[in-house]
Amino acid sequence: MELWLVLIVLTIFVITGVWGSIILSGLFNKRRHQLPTPTDDPRIDRLEEDHQRLEAQLERLEEEIRFFRELQQPEIQTRLPSPDREGSGG
Repeated sequence: MELWLVLIVLTIFVITGVWGSIILSGLFNKRRHQLPTPTDDPRIDRLEEDHQRLEAQLERLEEEIRFFRELQQPEIQTRLPSPDREGSGG
């Protein structure tokens, strides 16, 4: 007797879940289509220009950092003596 009750309740849950998700997705899709589409906002153009300017500044800054690092490097690369030479000197 309890098995039938469990099966009935489980069936009701499954059917309710399926139909509920269908109804909710339909409502959300309808609501999404009812939202007004954004018109051309001049702020978006300004944001894009600012973004492009920032990218250009970042590229220049990276080039300057690269140049500065090259300037800071010694002209003659000094190397540490190899371990063989240290041992043979004494």
